Amino acid sequence: MSESPSLRVLVIGASGRLGRELVAGLRARRMPWRGTTRSDVDMAAPDAALRIEQCARSFDADVLINASAWTAVDAAEADEAAALAVNAGGAEAVAEAAARLGARALHVSTDYVFDGRLRRPYREDDATAPLNAYGRTKLAGEERFLRRLRSGLVVRTAWLFGRAGSGFPAAILRVVRERGRAEVVDDEWGRPTSHADLAAALLLLLGCPELHGIVHFCNRGVVSRFEQAREVCRQAGVDPELVHPVSRGLSARAATRPAYSALDTTRYTAATGEQPPDWRDALRRALAQGG
Repeated sequence: MSESPSLRVLVIGASGRLGRELVAGLRARRMPWRGTTRSDVDMAAPDAALRIEQCARSFDADVLINASAWTAVDAAEADEAAALAVNAGGAEAVAEAAARLGARALHVSTDYVFDGRLRRPYREDDATAPLNAYGRTKLAGEERFLRRLRSGLVVRTAWLFGRAGSGFPAAILRVVRERGRAEVVDDEWGRPTSHADLAAALLLLLGCPELHGIVHFCNRGVVSRFEQAREVCRQAGVDPELVHPVSRGLSARAATRPAYSALDTTRYTAATGEQPPDWRDALRRALAQGG
């Protein structure tokens, strides 16, 4: 399976972490692309679908990739309406624009649509039951997106981190270096995923035009947050013993996270012929890029 270099790709949310990786990937593959930022399209605005359609028509886009989202999980608890406007309203706007254009569209979602009660990786058809506002708004986005565009593809992912170890890795390293220790939950399990590898997977999925509905992509390997934090320190040359385990119930966070939210990526591999890279290798690459 290979990407389709003839496709013209509109990246919605091109200035975000995932969007920047998508742009880098499109450039490397010499695929025609154009990106939108919030100055072009306010995803929470009533005219978002029209603005997306105009951007796509001006570029003659074949496919739209929605890399835009409200990702502040804890902040969504205090303002679920604002998160819903972006995560559900924005997803629906992308689907509506794609339907008008007769274009394909990919939309990124999250493992937080699940409640974490299973003790095996979640499949695409497992029952959803989000525990927090962020998960509810992302699930609403999936539903609106697929209802408006039956040929659309929702790509669920999890525990994202980026170049220079941004996100969770950067936060752990900052806390350890500033305080001399960090407490991390040891009873949350998932599959850490790099923005770069997710972007590469999205571009690979462009070569699967028959695929629609929902597909999962994460880096390979199920790990606890505590173990992830220790591996971050280990790779960054920081003493991993400075990371101490703590129970989820003692963690001061506004949003409840699922205890187990690893995603099964069998469908992705069947469609693309590719196994996701190991998360530790992905972390090593991320940290090597300035982290």
